[in-house]
Amino acid sequence: MEETILKKIYKILVLAVFTAFLVSVSNQLIKAEETTSQSENSTIKMEETTTTQTKVNKPKSPKFIKGMDKGKSIKLSWTKVKKAKGYIIYKNGKKIKTIKNGKTIKYTDKRVKYNKKYKYYIKSYIKKSGKKVKSKKSFVIKVRVCKKKYKVQNVNGMYIFQMSHNPMTYGEIEDLDANLFGKYDKKKISKKIRWYSSDKSLATVNSKGVVTINNNRKNGTVKIYAIAHNGYRKYKKIKIVDMMRPTKFDKDVFISKFMDPLLKEHLKDTQDIAAYFMYDRPHTTVKYELGKTIDEAVTETPKTEIDENIKKKIYMLVVNESYTIEVKDDHIVFSTNEYFTDGYIEYRVAVAFNQDRAERLGWASSTYVECAPRWFYDEVDH
Repeated sequence: MEETILKKIYKILVLAVFTAFLVSVSNQLIKAEETTSQSENSTIKMEETTTTQTKVNKPKSPKFIKGMDKGKSIKLSWTKVKKAKGYIIYKNGKKIKTIKNGKTIKYTDKRVKYNKKYKYYIKSYIKKSGKKVKSKKSFVIKVRVCKKKYKVQNVNGMYIFQMSHNPMTYGEIEDLDANLFGKYDKKKISKKIRWYSSDKSLATVNSKGVVTINNNRKNGTVKIYAIAHNGYRKYKKIKIVDMMRPTKFDKDVFISKFMDPLLKEHLKDTQDIAAYFMYDRPHTTVKYELGKTIDEAVTETPKTEIDENIKKKIYMLVVNESYTIEVKDDHIVFSTNEYFTDGYIEYRVAVAFNQDRAERLGWASSTYVECAPRWFYDEVDH
């Protein structure tokens, strides 16, 4: 009896020890799996980092491509891409030629047929680790091989209508148009024009040729391209300047000493005021002049909420220099008077906010003389 009880106790102890052993081994296996998983994750992250670091930037595609009908062939040309090792030419969506020299920017396709339309685009490429890295495709051109007797021909000439004013200033809009000419003075295969801006930070152009000068106070020169169906192109240069801040005035225009403070020692304040009403507060009508009482040093008609810093500059010119400042929607006039016993002379500097007003001040007026782009001076006897 006692022997049977001892055997049972022995079996229980053995089972408990074996269970504890299994639990210990299981925990060790779990830890080992976690360590392996962490190691694998770390390896994956390292591989991802390495992949990111070794990622190769694609080269730029050719900015322009042109195709000219040469009778029994089509001569292609395109703009060079910096650092490109070569170019790949596609015709109707299929690769037809690989140019293995980055300096070569022309190719003649002789495998063409009369009166058949062909579409071309080009990709540039560089080499990395022995492999080609291609750019995105250039824009697509369409060329048709034509005989001289055909009534319609590819475009081989273009004229962009002269802009009504150049240079331009911030926020202004100009509508461009282009005349296309067909080969042998025939009709054009297509009248469609693709418009392109060489610097969108300066100006943008839409599909109808409407140019908008960006209001980011940035000066420079932008080229606006008109591009025909076969890539034939012309451009107009637009110089963009801040006309509210002229750097110099015409020395041949005599300006009275009464306007010297406005255009010399206080020129920056004058420019800041003109620029504010041109760009930040357009289409404002308000007049500032000396008040008639001590309590009201400056009268403001009508009462208008404007920037406090600009207001201080206006009040300084009105109170300290006795100028009247009148904003009239599309221009601003600074004026002062010289009095005599039998009358007075009014001296005025007018600044036009747009070209239409500048033309009316400069051409339609018999008194105003342009002393800087869109800045005019005159003297009126009263």
